[in-house]
Amino acid sequence: MDKIGKNVVVIGGASTAAEAACYLAENGKNVTEICRQGRIAYDLNPIRSIGYMNSLAVKLGVKVKKNAQTLKIEPGRVTFRNAHGVERVLECDDVVVTGGFAPNAAAAIAFAQAAPEFYMIGDCRQPGTMRHAIRDAYAVAMQI
Repeated sequence: MDKIGKNVVVIGGASTAAEAACYLAENGKNVTEICRQGRIAYDLNPIRSIGYMNSLAVKLGVKVKKNAQTLKIEPGRVTFRNAHGVERVLECDDVVVTGGFAPNAAAAIAFAQAAPEFYMIGDCRQPGTMRHAIRDAYAVAMQI
């Protein structure tokens, strides 16, 4: 924890980013989380876990920039577009990037002619968890 500066920007809105942001805040860091979604930890159980992670972030002082898009990461600063379409800059000591979920249908479609039948499932159709991908695969398999 000593190698991480005081002001940290966490990029991402899934549970990994939310947990990292809360952990850093618990350990005395000033944390701002930038996420494309309207809430953090959107990939968790909607009945209990999403609300818990969002309230924990508030309790720990994590500042969340929702419905925002990261535009640029430079030494000491992150540029993002906020929910209103306005570009903003956050000064920071360190940045934690947790990746993101984005379907890559084009990569999957490249294999469409490799077999007599072709079905897209899981993350190539829609971002989700392993549970969602397995459920999607099962639903497609039952239609074949």
